[in-house]
Amino acid sequence: MKSKYCYFLFLFIFTILFTGCYTSDKTISILDDRLLSPNYAPIIYNSYPSEYLKDETIGRELLGSFPFISLSYNIDFKGKFNDNFYDKIPYRYKSAFLPDVNFFKLLSNPFLYDFIYIQPIWVENFKRVSNDLFENICYSYNMSSKEREILKWWIKQGGVLWMESGIFATGYENYTTDIKRSDRKILKKLYKKSKNLSFLGKSIKTLHFRAKKIDLVKIDMHNIVFKNLINQKGFEHLDTLSLKIDKFAQNYFVFNSGVLVKDKKGDILASQIKYGKGKVISLLPLDFTTRYYDGELFRWNLLYYGLDKK
Repeated sequence: MKSKYCYFLFLFIFTILFTGCYTSDKTISILDDRLLSPNYAPIIYNSYPSEYLKDETIGRELLGSFPFISLSYNIDFKGKFNDNFYDKIPYRYKSAFLPDVNFFKLLSNPFLYDFIYIQPIWVENFKRVSNDLFENICYSYNMSSKEREILKWWIKQGGVLWMESGIFATGYENYTTDIKRSDRKILKKLYKKSKNLSFLGKSIKTLHFRAKKIDLVKIDMHNIVFKNLINQKGFEHLDTLSLKIDKFAQNYFVFNSGVLVKDKKGDILASQIKYGKGKVISLLPLDFTTRYYDGELFRWNLLYYGLDKK
């Protein structure tokens, strides 16, 4: 009798456990079906990623992306204006660094980017294959002839090519213990790759900057300050800009026409050309992190100029 009682008790407990396991499996199965359903959209932390649904301001987060680009990583850059200034800027522009562009996606959707940008290239990576700077830049980034044609087509459709374009040398490319001899070799290479260039048939000017070597390792890094600027409409509030000379030698390219900002000596700091419905903007890689100067405002002005916004 006792063994019969134990048998029924064991059967009862086993039934409860089996039913519980079956319910759990069924619940998981239903959840898996929902996750696999294209109409099922789980809410994480009870909110949707609103930036994918509509344009919104994102405040100072804008300072971590284009047009605040530099060869140096600016970890402490927080901007010089108050929160209200950044909150009023709509997050409506899309950009990409030239070597990161998927040109075949761009061909099917020319609105993929508003800006494609270029930064200075190390002299050893800059390939001089013609007198056309456009061709040389594309060749330096290992672009095919088809990709080059797509880039030109995209600009003609209304895209903006943003060129902080130039060639720089660190001072150690032809390193020898004879500093003067080593420097002459580097400067000769830089000059040879920079001379007699044009850009898609447009005249360009080469601006040369150089730092002094202190010894075999160190160079005298410094700032060049541009004051009493002569500005076109849209850039009226700029007064002082600066350029960091942190490489041994640097050559930068700007257009001779379509001048947007220049200094009192006539040195062009930013200019542009029209190309179809779009434009190509050329500028020196001016500092935007130092609050004493107007480098940040300059980039906001240039961004809105590129977007044809006031």
